[in-house]
Amino acid sequence: MQLTMTKILIDSENVADHPLLDYWYDINGGLEVYVTLSGRPVKDHYGVPGSPVWWTIEDVRIQSIEINGVTYTSKQFDEIATEQASAYIDELIEDLEYEFADWE
Repeated sequence: MQLTMTKILIDSENVADHPLLDYWYDINGGLEVYVTLSGRPVKDHYGVPGSPVWWTIEDVRIQSIEINGVTYTSKQFDEIATEQASAYIDELIEDLEYEFADWE
């Protein structure tokens, strides 16, 4: 079973906030980036009898990246973005904070 989650990654009105993505800012100077991720839910625990059990997400993959209303697959984005911009988006995604409840 796969779960998905869509989160806003960037909401910026200043190109100085994300200079590696300057190409993607619209003519009004705005940049909105949403990312849709998928992952596999697994039960996790400390490995000792009686320890609590909780859900985590493994094998997280990028399903799509939406930039100012235009949606790209991760492959499409990697083909048109610079290597630095792609790596920067990957870093932002790694730093995303989310709860299990964010996944559907």
